[in-house]
Amino acid sequence: MTNWLALTLLGALVLTGWDCSVSLPPTNQAHIRANVRLKEEVLPPYASRRFYTIENNETANFLVLKIEPALWSWGLAEDPAKPKSVAAWREASGATAVLNAAYFTESGEPSGYWKNTPTVPVSAISWPKKGSGYTGTVMIKDGALALAYLPSDAPDPAKSDAIFLTFPTLIADGRPLVEKETGLKSRRTALAEDQSGTDYIIITEEGIVSLHQFSRWLSEQPERFTRAVNLDGGPSTGLSLKDGGEALEIPSAPVPNVLLLRRR
Repeated sequence: MTNWLALTLLGALVLTGWDCSVSLPPTNQAHIRANVRLKEEVLPPYASRRFYTIENNETANFLVLKIEPALWSWGLAEDPAKPKSVAAWREASGATAVLNAAYFTESGEPSGYWKNTPTVPVSAISWPKKGSGYTGTVMIKDGALALAYLPSDAPDPAKSDAIFLTFPTLIADGRPLVEKETGLKSRRTALAEDQSGTDYIIITEEGIVSLHQFSRWLSEQPERFTRAVNLDGGPSTGLSLKDGGEALEIPSAPVPNVLLLRRR
């Protein structure tokens, strides 16, 4: 199987709701219920909590964090041999905030193209020679984040300090892209940009949604996101933030790669 076919197969599996990360046993899912306590906590000024009524009185709620590029610097970290929770990653890295990033294989390597200067790519999958619908790109240059959509965008991986491919792109040019409703639901993590170039983290705090529902909901938010990409989800979904006196914790399963945020 070629590298491109492998990435395409990964995309098809993710779109149908398949999680590439290692699942947690049911006894470790108590953190989902524990997140109820966050509703009583005061959020940082750049964060908001939003509720989504899905169907049959089912609800989900998300945390939306507005990340001003002038105030924050992005980075990547990976350790396939020693996956850690997002809280453990934050403590080990000294970052202000950490969230889950790319899909990964059972051996802990990224499932798609991954580059993190100055380390060598830890994935054997090369950059695709042809564009593919739904494929999203997360790029970091001098600490600044940018998102792209293949095939309409043509990012050059050589021009980024760090970059990885993910799936699917949820919004491109302000339009929701996930047209098929599979009914398969999970916890979700996404990155988004608005028209001004401001970055956003959107992460499930409680509840589960399908990719179709997530894409539509994001397109209806007041920020009018121009780009949004889905990251690894399910038990990998997690956020750990300690910013002065502000703190947020959405516990995750151990993950081998993460996105880092530091104050500039």
